[in-house]
Amino acid sequence: MILKLQRHLFKLWKIGGNRVASFFMLFWLGHLIGDFVLQTNKIAYLKSQSNSGLLIHIALVCIAQMTVMSIYGYRGIIAAIICSIAHYFVDLFKIHMNKKGYLETGLFLLDQFLHALILLMISFFFGKTEMIFPVNLPNIRIAVILLFAIYAGSVLVVIVLRDFVPSRRNGSFFRHGERLLDAGFVLLIMAMVINILPIDVIGKVSIYLISTSLYGVGQMKYCGYSFKSLKIKLLVMHVIFTHGFLMYNLLGQGLN
Repeated sequence: MILKLQRHLFKLWKIGGNRVASFFMLFWLGHLIGDFVLQTNKIAYLKSQSNSGLLIHIALVCIAQMTVMSIYGYRGIIAAIICSIAHYFVDLFKIHMNKKGYLETGLFLLDQFLHALILLMISFFFGKTEMIFPVNLPNIRIAVILLFAIYAGSVLVVIVLRDFVPSRRNGSFFRHGERLLDAGFVLLIMAMVINILPIDVIGKVSIYLISTSLYGVGQMKYCGYSFKSLKIKLLVMHVIFTHGFLMYNLLGQGLN
């Protein structure tokens, strides 16, 4: 399914050209910063409880996207504002459905799919705009994939656990030290997956096995994971690694 989606998106890149791909990539960067990096546990709680909390979240998303997209001038800022308005209604729908008891994993995936679709549609409308000043797109591409894997990926993992491991539904969303362990492990694996680290295959396999073992011990010893929960977490993480690799290649095709 992911490969089929990748082929369809590649066709869209050919239609829109590399300017649209660049616009989308920067737009996605702004989305990741606003929707994940700037969204604390407190903001996530507030937005689920009141409209004012949701508006705080939307304001942060809007600021993040406007800041990133300002390199396209006023058209980039207008695109960010339109996207933020759409973001509000998507999140409002998700909160409403979540209160009805639907599976949180499905709602999260639907939420992010709709956000990505909106980003893509706006990119096709505004994407022909030239940048006011150039940026290093290959580095932006790396940043997008790492933020996706570290932030969006870690959130998805916990959501899956909360849906399928009853003991994770109580207490704080992330356990003590969990985000730091996740970030270090994901950063190391993704750096090898997208070839940031110039290491041969044998070296990568060795580092993967050692880091996975140490990560598993850390999760069980310091974060209180059971072996069953750890297996589920690692399985979801490997799906995220695969998706990150495919998206990295897709963004690269769009820039060529």
